[in-house]
Amino acid sequence: MKAQAILAVVVLLLAAGCSDPKPDFYWYHPEKTFEEVKAEYSECELRAQQEATKAIEGEYFDRLRSPVALANGGEPPAKKNKSTDPSLQAKADWGALYKQNAFDGCMQSRGYVRLRGYQVPRTLKTKELPLGAIAGKK
Repeated sequence: MKAQAILAVVVLLLAAGCSDPKPDFYWYHPEKTFEEVKAEYSECELRAQQEATKAIEGEYFDRLRSPVALANGGEPPAKKNKSTDPSLQAKADWGALYKQNAFDGCMQSRGYVRLRGYQVPRTLKTKELPLGAIAGKK
């Protein structure tokens, strides 16, 4: 009997561990349909990419270390590929950081708020996207 109970607990834990993780938050605007949210997401994503590209064009970023290395107390991250130029990696990392911040600012400027998963009603249509999940009226 104990073996069956232990087996049931192990199966439940494995099932919970293998389930897809939920997004940290959803971008939501109470007056927008899902299609409107999706369109504005795309506009903000394009604007954010343009701003990030423009921000890291200068020579200033050629001399910076990656934000990942700085967050690790100045230690560079474990090398994945020896042929990767550290300055190119630093620019890519800073670009990703700028893009996320520009995207967040764009969505907030349009009146979007972040909802946690438990705050999203089941009546809304949702979709996970690279810069944050979205939710809108069906």
